[in-house]
Amino acid sequence: MVALDNAGRQSGPSDVAELRHPLIATGALPLGRPGSYYEAQIEFSASIGHLVSQDEDGKAYQMRYRGGDELAFSLGGAPEALSIGRKTGLISGYLPANSAGRYTLTVSVTDQRTGASDSKTYEFEVKDTVPVGLK
Repeated sequence: MVALDNAGRQSGPSDVAELRHPLIATGALPLGRPGSYYEAQIEFSASIGHLVSQDEDGKAYQMRYRGGDELAFSLGGAPEALSIGRKTGLISGYLPANSAGRYTLTVSVTDQRTGASDSKTYEFEVKDTVPVGLK
């Protein structure tokens, strides 16, 4: 791709590759422990938009990234005490003492602008663990 400015100057060549987005990249969730606070960040990729120059507020050629993903996360199948940050993808909450067990969680993310989405299912375990050396 080559671009020209208003004076006819040509940019250097460049290639553009657009990957699927949004995309959830977290492989596995850490173990949860009953009676403890839990936190796990869902890793993801998203578009920050395209660098575009346009007239804005009476000023010519205001360059900034425009049209980036507007993400919304959701969480299904989790213990009631856990929630996910709608914009951040941070799973957090205090796991009650009686929450031990295995859960099948589904994390979904949707670009509110385009409707593009991704989801991933995780096996999540909450169990009492004894640190090594304290038996």
